[in-house]
Amino acid sequence: MEPMNAQLNEIDNKSMSKSLPTILVACGAVFLGVFATTDVSAEIKASAKDGFHVNLEVEVTVDRKIAYDAFVSDLAKWWDGSHSYSSDAKNLSMDLKQKCMLERLPNGGFVRHMEIVYLQPGKMLRMTGGLGPLQGMGATGALNISFSESEGKTTVRLNYVVHGPSFQNFDKMAKPVEGVLAGQMNRFKKYCNSLGEKKSAAKKSDQNANQDRAEFARAIAKAAKILKYEQGVWDCTWDYLDSTGKVVRTVRGVERMKYTLNKRVLEMETYLDERLVSRSFRFYNPVSKKLTLLSVGMDGNHWEMEQDLDSDVMVSQPHRMRNGNTETIRFTTTEKTDDAMTVVMERTVDNKNWTKVFRQTLKRQKN
Repeated sequence: MEPMNAQLNEIDNKSMSKSLPTILVACGAVFLGVFATTDVSAEIKASAKDGFHVNLEVEVTVDRKIAYDAFVSDLAKWWDGSHSYSSDAKNLSMDLKQKCMLERLPNGGFVRHMEIVYLQPGKMLRMTGGLGPLQGMGATGALNISFSESEGKTTVRLNYVVHGPSFQNFDKMAKPVEGVLAGQMNRFKKYCNSLGEKKSAAKKSDQNANQDRAEFARAIAKAAKILKYEQGVWDCTWDYLDSTGKVVRTVRGVERMKYTLNKRVLEMETYLDERLVSRSFRFYNPVSKKLTLLSVGMDGNHWEMEQDLDSDVMVSQPHRMRNGNTETIRFTTTEKTDDAMTVVMERTVDNKNWTKVFRQTLKRQKN
């Protein structure tokens, strides 16, 4: 199908044979370069003045259903519009209701390029008629398109047999028609392969999403286990240390840890001599993929700390103190049993040298 078809339609049968050289010259211009870019196996099986037979075969990287749907339902997305009466592929469709390959033209016009006479969805399509200039040359033809799948790829085979009056010299039309069909099938292959790439990308995206969901579920379960262990009331002793590690002061109190927000968040209150001195919230942060603790003291100091799920170390964000220094602190759990644990708190102002501040011993209260 070429833009020149409108001119060809004006050629009557008496002058057709005289005009054939002109037709072939035009066809040659249209078909130039087809074979240089095609990825299609094409063969002229037979050629004579009263007709010809061409075979084409192409393999696409999608399953048979996708390939068939692309051929039948997405014709306008891969057909080269320069091979149409309107020069716009958007006007082309496989109209299954009217059982034809249809092109809509301005002012209610149309072209029934080929009639669909046999349809086996997903497997086989047969159309009759003459493509492009063949229609106006009195040719009849049968175009068989089959789809076969192997290992997720589909082989699409086109078999086009054309017959018409010998004075039209159809043997000279075989090569140009083969070229046009090869070019169209090359575009069809690229379109199908792009669908395959999109499907693979979508599948990979789904796999990644499933993996992310699985990892999130594992992380939530692991965080829940940690919070469940910490939940309860703990008797605490803080032994403050000097630079040599010697205990210089001991403070006693209680830490109450209880679930809030559907057991995803642990609320912790610290009491010294029955006086509330700080309140904290501990939860799993899906963005950082760490346990996060937000702590606010009665003096207004607040800390944000994070802990890897597989680590016993919790480290704060740098915090500006009242004396103007920027300080980072960390808590390391050194001993842990079902009902007791020991935590060492350290601080640094340079993120290199850490100084121990206190050793905290926690013992779970029994109900």
